[in-house]
Amino acid sequence: MLELITQLRNKGIDLLLDDSGSNLRLVGVLKHLTESDKAYLGAHKEALITYLRSRQQAHDQQYWEKQFEEEQPLTDLACFRAGNETVSGPVQLTHILRESLTTRLKDFAIQHQVSLITLLKAVVRTLFYRYTGLKDINICSYTTGQNDVLTVRNCIDAGSGFDAVLEKEKVTEKEAKRHNTFGFADIVQRFRLQSGILVTDTDDLPVTFPWDIVFTISGDTTLTIGMTCNGKGYHPQLLLRTFVHLEQLLADILLQPATVVEELSFMTAAEKEAIIHGFNDTAVAYDSAATLLDLFAAQVARTPDNTAVSFEGRNVSYRSLDELSNKFAHYLLQKGNDSGRYIGLTVRKSDDLIITLLGVLKSGHAYVVADPNLPEERLKYILKDAGCMLTIDEHIVKEFHAEAGGLSAAATGISITPDDIVYLMYTSGSTGNPKGAVNTYRGFTNTINWYIHEMGITAADRVGIISNASFDLTQKNYFAPLIAGATIYPDNDFHPQRTAAFIGTNKITIINAAPVLYYSLLEVDLSQLASLKKVILGGEAIDIRQVRKLQQVYPEVQFYNSYGPSEASDVSVYHLLRDTETANIPIGRPVRNTTVYILNSHEQVVPVGVAGEICIGGTGVGLGYLNNDQLTGEKFVDTITYGRIYKTGDLGRWLPDGIIEFLGRRDQQVKVRGNRVELGDVEVNIARFDETIRQVVADVREVNGEMMLVAYYVAGAAIDKSALREYLLRKLPDYMTPSFYVALDVIPLTPNGKINRKALPAVTSRDIIRKAYVAPESNIERHLVELWAEILHLGTADISVDSNFFEIGGTSLKLIRMVNAINSIEGIKKEVAPMTIFEYPNIQGLAAYLTGNVTKDEMLETTITESVEVMDETLNILNSINN
Repeated sequence: MLELITQLRNKGIDLLLDDSGSNLRLVGVLKHLTESDKAYLGAHKEALITYLRSRQQAHDQQYWEKQFEEEQPLTDLACFRAGNETVSGPVQLTHILRESLTTRLKDFAIQHQVSLITLLKAVVRTLFYRYTGLKDINICSYTTGQNDVLTVRNCIDAGSGFDAVLEKEKVTEKEAKRHNTFGFADIVQRFRLQSGILVTDTDDLPVTFPWDIVFTISGDTTLTIGMTCNGKGYHPQLLLRTFVHLEQLLADILLQPATVVEELSFMTAAEKEAIIHGFNDTAVAYDSAATLLDLFAAQVARTPDNTAVSFEGRNVSYRSLDELSNKFAHYLLQKGNDSGRYIGLTVRKSDDLIITLLGVLKSGHAYVVADPNLPEERLKYILKDAGCMLTIDEHIVKEFHAEAGGLSAAATGISITPDDIVYLMYTSGSTGNPKGAVNTYRGFTNTINWYIHEMGITAADRVGIISNASFDLTQKNYFAPLIAGATIYPDNDFHPQRTAAFIGTNKITIINAAPVLYYSLLEVDLSQLASLKKVILGGEAIDIRQVRKLQQVYPEVQFYNSYGPSEASDVSVYHLLRDTETANIPIGRPVRNTTVYILNSHEQVVPVGVAGEICIGGTGVGLGYLNNDQLTGEKFVDTITYGRIYKTGDLGRWLPDGIIEFLGRRDQQVKVRGNRVELGDVEVNIARFDETIRQVVADVREVNGEMMLVAYYVAGAAIDKSALREYLLRKLPDYMTPSFYVALDVIPLTPNGKINRKALPAVTSRDIIRKAYVAPESNIERHLVELWAEILHLGTADISVDSNFFEIGGTSLKLIRMVNAINSIEGIKKEVAPMTIFEYPNIQGLAAYLTGNVTKDEMLETTITESVEVMDETLNILNSINN
């Protein structure tokens, strides 16, 4: 048969099937057809039809395999899921288009030579692209009289106009129809289509399929659009809004069809007004000329003899704190009055830290709190980049106290304005070095005023500072209590049991921490937390179960979720957790004098429920990044509509009640245990370790139910993973150092040549940093091996007694669990603290310590060095948050 077909083609004749696929068609110069050819065709008609069908089906299958060469993403309609008022069953809604709009729509379809179904399909594709950001959505169609549902793989080009989208829809429809022997059912089965949208003119469909939404059009002079949804927790208000958006989008398309799809308008003016102004009605009158120093001075005048700071038995009154900080300001001025430059602080949390912070500000300088436990190279970089004229450490504090008697207790007389710089906060950067965000008194004072007012801080409150001294959330806790007349209680060395006792002994009423830090406090006797009235969390998603643990015992405790970047004075959005909260805790509403806009890539506001970039405006926005004009220009943007905004790079969406839900990062920046991390920062430092490392991908993956930082790399030679990790710990904070290192032959790529993060292999116990196995010898060593295996989700055979806890998957959170478990073991002679594990990071050393067979002085110097190198940045279990 193939020979016959070839012969016919040589004569200029094609043998084809008609549209029904049941009859032969001859196309070409039929006079060349011989009687012999005719006789053969007649005698073998059925066989030829069968043959041509099989050839066509194979050809069509190849077409569709090419169409679905790259996996189609699921149609995620989370834009319809928002808030608690949802529907679970199917929903049917209808909307009647105006007669004038119907007429214009029909004329437009005729002009572009497409059916109404095709036109509506292109409009729906455009609208749902704007809703979801997905360029590739499974949108099918069925018209009365068709044999099958028509599938079209049509990816939107965001840079094209709607007329181009419609033309592409028309062309791909024609192609799909030409390859229809491979039907819808075949496509569903072969390519595992699971959901999608259907546009049709009838309810009588030839197939059953779990459509997310079915749009039905009917009518003549006025078109009726029906929408049937499967439910899935959709919000009825958001579903109804779709009709408004469709009609608005249609009107804009008919007016200017060549407009780029990203710029087509589908929101009403009233809707934009509600989002831009209604949700941002946060203006609160305040004395804009008063700085936090002015407010502190006013509080000193009101309650000079009240206790301002209490630390380890030392109580400092408001009068004394004012005078001591004045003296420290004079002390600094004696060292050189270079007003406006930064002063570094590496002082531990104590009353001295509060004195020095106030003294730095009163001297006319801005401060940079730098964690002294950072890797030396990173610490030096921060202090050098900031151009610190001086770094205050414990030695300088001692020197100050020795000279304090001869220093003036009067104010310096230096004028501070709201637009002066108050502090510099360093966060992770994509170039391998941290970047410094510059904040002013105006923005920071606004945050403090909000904090005092919303948390209701009064003179009766005792504010415990348990988070790391250098994290941004800690900063407001240094000053807000002093302005409200409360007492500050710094807790210098966090340990769950000791810190819980600290809270109980001092009757602390307010704490502010990353969720992971709060969770660790729940491992102890909850009666020690009885004094708490407010717990403010921030920096990562909240596990509501951990909140309820404390509220079940003390139901009056209020929990707040807070969100905000260092670049915008720390807190921009907050939310008081409600009894109805179950999961996906929102970050809340903008704080006073702060605006939040959720924008698409063209800086347009998006509707309620639709994801976009969280952009912050208002009083709290900082000045930019120190010594980095390019990045400042990219992230701090002056706009006509919203004023000056900071583009966070975070994704979020408005919920119908005007609160915001956080949806993660839009770029390579992620949160690791509450800390903000640029994956590029990690990748750059890994690549610098060895010149044979050709490619690096850092990613956050779930390992045994916990999110962990993982490094994937391709290298031309074997890499010593233990040496790599030790190298990184000298360059990066612990939370930025991957827990696992996976060597690959190649980095997986998408068909478009991009890194395919979804295809990166899962992490298993094989990826831990291994040493030659050494078996446990004593009972205590065997007990510890079993304990480590349980906590790290490893087999006992995976744990050598000389393995480093932090090299085989240990994290600060797991460290806390282990410490609590060890202290419950009967027969141990010494109690363990988190610091103990840093000193004895392997089972051999730890067992010897626990049984009293070794002291710290007897440890080999190399062991001590290794312990310091794997030490967590916060030492004390991650007092983390660095937004």
